[in-house]
Amino acid sequence: MRTQQQKIASYIPQVEIAKESLIRLYDMPGQNNVSLIYPDDEKNFVQYNTSSIDFSDKRDSDKNYYDQEATIALAGARDSMLNLLSLNKCIFRLTRTTGEKIIVGNNEFPIQFFIEESGKPIKTTIKFTHSHPEPVKILQ
Repeated sequence: MRTQQQKIASYIPQVEIAKESLIRLYDMPGQNNVSLIYPDDEKNFVQYNTSSIDFSDKRDSDKNYYDQEATIALAGARDSMLNLLSLNKCIFRLTRTTGEKIIVGNNEFPIQFFIEESGKPIKTTIKFTHSHPEPVKILQ
């Protein structure tokens, strides 16, 4: 299996997560951009401050899909909304230090993530592994 790693990007220390059913994306296959069909959907993203974001978007050239993986360490404590989101399929929004917002997952291929807690004081980490036929897209 051969993979191609997308160039490394830096992210501002926050992640935004929304329940997939609350976000309607205009996402044309083969395009680099995606947009919200209804701008009011913006309010459905829940923002979490992070201490680190490790995200990769690797293309498997043998199978022609992208393996997307994330480990996101939260800066604060786990809350009940995060618990609810983890029970649903979601869409993630990350903001690069350049200001560019990227969308991970979409209505057809949403993300299912899990929460891991460890250490004292407790550290909360969000993790997911996801396969998608296209790389992440830029939110317009």
